[in-house]
Formats: sequence, structure tokens, C-alpha cells
Amino acid sequence: IMLPNSEPMTQAAIRRMIKENVDAAIAVKRARQANAENDARRSRPVKGFVELLRWFKKTESVFRISESADGKKVKFAATTLQGPALT
Repeated sequence: IMLPNSEPMTQAAIRRMIKENVDAAIAVKRARQANAENDARRSRPVKGFVELLRWFKKTESVFRISESADGKKVKFAATTLQGPALT
């Protein structure tokens, strides 16, 4: 690459330009991915809340049906937690 009235570019300068452009492209891609993940996370709390609410209702129903002793309710509830509820 040679601009008018300029000296030819060295291999080092060309490599540096390529590296800078590749680094910039990678940064843009990562920013887009992070943005997409943030968009996905924004919808997750509602879904998580609904799942947790259903779990509470189901657990309360099991307690009523089985007439569990108060001391065993916590142990039962803890063992039924699954997936995202544990994180």
C-alpha cells in the first residue's frame, strides 16, 4: 500500500495495521455477544419468578397432602430444588 508522496509501508507496519483491525473486529463481536446475553438475561427473571412461584405452590400442596411434620418440611423442600433454583 502506497499513498501518493509517501514511503512504502514496512511489513511490520502492515502487520500492525492488520492486528489492530482484527482486534477491533473481535472487540465488536464480543460486545454484540455480551449485548445479546444481556437481552436474554432481561427476560430470565420473569421466567425464574414464575418457576419459583410454581415450586412454592407445589411444595405447599405436598405439605398439605402428606401432613409433613414441621421439622421435615425444610429437608424435603431443600431436596426438591433443581436447576436454576440452586444458582
